[in-house]
Formats: sequence, C-alpha cells, structure tokens
Amino acid sequence: PMFWSLFDQQGSRWTFQATHMEGSLGFYTIKPDQMQVVNPLLILVLIPIFDYVIYPSLGKFHILKQPLQRIATGGLITALSFIMSAFIEYKLRPTYAYFPLPNTGQLRVFNGLGCDVDMTSSMDFLSGAIPSLGALQANVSLSGSEDSILQVTTASDCSQFPNRMFSGTASLQEAKSVSLFLSSSSGSPTANQVPGFDSLKKSKIGHPSLRVLYNLSPFRKELILVQDKFSQSISLNENSTYTSLQPILETGKFTLTLGDTEVTCDLELGTSGVYTLVLHSDSYETT
Repeated sequence: PMFWSLFDQQGSRWTFQATHMEGSLGFYTIKPDQMQVVNPLLILVLIPIFDYVIYPSLGKFHILKQPLQRIATGGLITALSFIMSAFIEYKLRPTYAYFPLPNTGQLRVFNGLGCDVDMTSSMDFLSGAIPSLGALQANVSLSGSEDSILQVTTASDCSQFPNRMFSGTASLQEAKSVSLFLSSSSGSPTANQVPGFDSLKKSKIGHPSLRVLYNLSPFRKELILVQDKFSQSISLNENSTYTSLQPILETGKFTLTLGDTEVTCDLELGTSGVYTLVLHSDSYETT
C-alpha cells in the first residue's frame, strides 16, 4: 500500500510539481502532464535491455541473480526517487509566488511612466523608488480591508512631467493581492488601481499566463507575440490601461509588435509562469 500510494503521485502531486519547473530541453519543451507517458515507454524499452544485457552481465559477477535481490534493489532505487522529488520541492519553494496570509495584504505598484518615481505612504512598507517600467511589491499587516493614499513624485529629469506630484488610493484586502498602475493616458500622470484581485497561482496545464498594463500614446489596439511560426494577439482597449490575465499557448522567447511597430524588448515566458508586461510609448519611443 505504501508503494502504490507514493507511486500514484506521478499522476497528481508530481505533475503539479512539474508545473513549477522549466521543461525546456532547448529544442523542445515538455509539458507537465507529458511526463506520464515516459513511464510505460521506459517499461517497454528497458525490459528487454535488462533481460538480455544488464542482468546477464551482472550475473557473471554474481550480482542480482535472484528475483528477490532485484526486487529489493528496485525498491531502494524507487525510494531514492521519492527523496529526489522531495529535494527538488525544497529547492523550488523559494521560487514560488508569495500568497498573502491572513492578517496580511499585498500591493504591487507598476510604473508605466517613462521616468523613475518616488512613492510614499502612511502605511508601513508602502514607500520606495520605482524605476521606469519597474514595480514595487509590499506586504502590509491589516485586518479586513483598508484604503491607503499613496503620494507619488516623478524624477527631476523626467522629460514629460519633471518633479510632478500626484496621488492615488489603494484599496487593500486581507489575504489578497492588488495592483496599482501609474500611467499618463489621460494626459497627466495618474495612479489607478487595477480592478479585481491579482491571480498568483500557476496554471496546472503548463501554459504561461500574461497580463498587459499599457500606457500608449499614440494608442495601438493590438499586441502580437511572435515566436517562429507561432503568433498570438492580445487586444487592447483604448478606454482602459490593462488586460485580464490571458493564457499564452507557447513558452520561450517572443518578439512583440504593437500594430506595425516592434517593441524593443525580449519577452521570455516559462512553463506555467504568471507574468505582467508593462508597456509605455509616446511619439518618440516604444519600450
């Protein structure tokens, strides 16, 4: 019973573990559930190899001649595989997304402006510098819900809005993550909260997920991700500055185009990853 309870995890917990791993072999990306096909294939391939090559060779040295010896050795190797899985999980833990715990809320501020900003707040840990197209993440202690007013100041070398001060309100919720986006789509810098709560859970089917926050002038209505012969488009709404989280059907590196303009960045999406892409453009540059 103990063996089968562990063995059957290859179709459950081990597959879930694989969603947190990078399955790229360079020339091919293995999806998490595809590894389940390997076990029956290895059985078909290895049985004749063991019967006609490995066991006869070991038998000459009086090693693993009896069936009971082979079963015991196989059990030990199986136990090592479970220990290896536990070690891999231990190494993966630091890479997992931080999910807000009870009595804790999470705020992520994304800077969609073309310059650096400084942010301050009356709440603990909600202060700091945010580079252009960068982000600041903070976890704060709270019970229930609480609003926090954030004061933002652009850098003195900002070409559009030097030393401009503006504010925004973040509505934090216990055990939830929310985002605030700094943009200038209205002609002046603003800080607006992205509706809803952020989804931090990785996909169980292996596809990466992508959300786009955009501050575009002039506006382009379509973002296209291109990888070799694969392409996928994401529609942008002129009356908004964000898209919902969308599955991307391939992994790896992509080139991006906004309309007929190529975006000057390399986007790389890993298996089951959850990503936010921040876009900024004006009449002079696309970033």
